[in-house]
Amino acid sequence: MTLAFDVQILQTAAFDRGMGRYTASLLQALGAAHRGASDIEFILNKNLDVSRERMRYIRGLIPGAKLTTLDLPVDLGENHIAQREEARNILSRHFSAYRSKVDFVMMAPFFVGFASAFPDLPTVRKHAIVYDFIPYRIWHKQRIFPDDMYFGHFGELLRADMLFCISQAVRNDLVHIFGFEPERTATIDGGSFEVKAPKKKVPAGVKRPYLIYPSAPIIHKNNHNAIRGFELFNAKHAGKYQLVITSSFNQQQQQELAALSDGVVFTGNVTNDELYNLYEHADGLLFASYAEGLGMPILEAIGHGIPVACSNIPVLREMVGTAAYVFSPTKPRSIADALQTMVEDDHFADKKRQYAAILQKYTWERSAKALMSGVKALRPVARKPIGRLRVYVYDSVNRSSAVESRLLQLLYAGLSRRFDVEPVYADGFARLLRGKSQPSYVPHVPATEEDAADRHFVLRMATAPAIGRSRKVALKLSEEGGRGSGNQATVRLRVRRVDIDAPLGLRDWQLVDGNPNDVVGALMRQIGEG
Repeated sequence: MTLAFDVQILQTAAFDRGMGRYTASLLQALGAAHRGASDIEFILNKNLDVSRERMRYIRGLIPGAKLTTLDLPVDLGENHIAQREEARNILSRHFSAYRSKVDFVMMAPFFVGFASAFPDLPTVRKHAIVYDFIPYRIWHKQRIFPDDMYFGHFGELLRADMLFCISQAVRNDLVHIFGFEPERTATIDGGSFEVKAPKKKVPAGVKRPYLIYPSAPIIHKNNHNAIRGFELFNAKHAGKYQLVITSSFNQQQQQELAALSDGVVFTGNVTNDELYNLYEHADGLLFASYAEGLGMPILEAIGHGIPVACSNIPVLREMVGTAAYVFSPTKPRSIADALQTMVEDDHFADKKRQYAAILQKYTWERSAKALMSGVKALRPVARKPIGRLRVYVYDSVNRSSAVESRLLQLLYAGLSRRFDVEPVYADGFARLLRGKSQPSYVPHVPATEEDAADRHFVLRMATAPAIGRSRKVALKLSEEGGRGSGNQATVRLRVRRVDIDAPLGLRDWQLVDGNPNDVVGALMRQIGEG
């Protein structure tokens, strides 16, 4: 068996940032635990960075691993669907020559600098690492990517046999927001990126006491509220604290943020040694993000034994439990109060006693073991469509319903395992997307061009008027023409509007009873295909 990793992310400028560093750290740990790397292969792109220095870096991750460089497309642009299909064809031709089975691991399924695609071969089992859904969560505040490009990536996730998530919070999103089957998902966590360095002085301009704030000029980092909260806190201390912000901000961004507090210091991008020493001398960490896949700065701060003040969001609660001082990231006063408690707490030692267990859980060795266990235990379920399914997304009252669009997203992963699905949207759907409704990936997933079988089904949704936060929905599945003409199924269910992300104000519709698998299973049993 060959274990193949798509490591194109390491050939881009992101190799020393989030996804790139995660990829490298995970592979290094895998190499340390894996005996005999001759069955490991790295897939590279001849159109990205193939310099000697970069190749030496990649080769050193797992000595002995095979490096294969293919002529894969880059820069998705407007032709992202065609680019992915080209990449799929190239990878399929490459792996078709292999006599043994292949486990193919996609390391960066949502990156836009190259085409991430799975080979289309029955001998290849497909896996992907899923980092976060931040662009989805901040969709109403900032469009990072064009909708069709970002949501089109979900087409590859639907092809995967197993999706490895870097936190339970990300896995919950996959299951509860996007409707992926729980058995196709697993959590592997991660570890700290930091490497121990010799103790040195902190960068020029940094003076104690200070709080370290690893951030970036991206909306989900919540810089404005973080600095406003820090300024409220610092005013109680006669301005003696500094807030040291790492990462690169341009001059305009620095001026805008510095206007909120005189205590802000920008270091720009820092080296590992500089970051290590900033943590070593800091009086605490401020981490105020609206959304994250995994909070690496929290692990770094805990590794240095300093107190942590962070947003009260699912992924960070998952990581720290009660070991941090939490706040509402939308409220500067809440941030200030948490910082005040942090610097005055006489019982910090009680929180610090929890640090060892946190650091023991979040290690690259554990993540590598979890990945390999998941790969080895996988029993893929073959996709065997019984026919083409048209799903009509409309509302008899409102003509264009957020409820039905969101419900289809929940059901789509299960339906797509059994049908070639073709959504049909009402005329008002475009207006719906421009409104306040959270979008769906379904309209952007490329449809299959061939019928899997000479059978045609129709699924219609009938949504009753809202009763408070709840609605009743009737699903009617029927077969049209062919040998099973007349087969029908009806499932009635309730959905409820829920707040899925309080800091970002996201609302969604979720099933009240049962889960998407139950709903799809009930429909299939009623038409004799269960």
